[in-house]
Amino acid sequence: MDSPEIEKYDRYNSLLNRHRLSINLFCARQTRTHEDGRDLQQEVLVALWESLEGLYPDAEPWQEAAWVRRVMVRTAIDHGRRRLSQRRNGRTVPLDHLSGTRQEGSDDGLFDELLAYLAPGERELFEGEMAGYSAAELARMHGMSADGIRQRLHRIRKKMKNLYNKLYGRESE
Repeated sequence: MDSPEIEKYDRYNSLLNRHRLSINLFCARQTRTHEDGRDLQQEVLVALWESLEGLYPDAEPWQEAAWVRRVMVRTAIDHGRRRLSQRRNGRTVPLDHLSGTRQEGSDDGLFDELLAYLAPGERELFEGEMAGYSAAELARMHGMSADGIRQRLHRIRKKMKNLYNKLYGRESE
């Protein structure tokens, strides 16, 4: 290996050491099964390696964390699109074909189940709001306006409410 490759390898390893936990948590929350989470994690690691030149060498820690987050989100969106394509080809069951309704008292994992039906970008915004970030903070993180974030969060909450109603066999409002 020549010197630039060794430097890239060292930089990549130190990046992974700093962000391993956030990568693992992100991938686990973006998928429904452990296998899908591992697949997404592998795709994220490859995407980080391939786009490492896009990260400034003198980036501040918060800039580095935001860059890693952007790579993870983009990779998760691509992963979700591939899963949607598989769903269209009949390899998974879409929401429209839920078998029966759930019982009112059986809410074990209901919130996680609802989150699983959100797109990765929607899930990230919603989890950010649940973590206590304001619309202005989320807007800075995602490069959007605060009003745009509020509007998306409103639509996400409405989508989750409709999904909840569908799971429990109630009419949507």
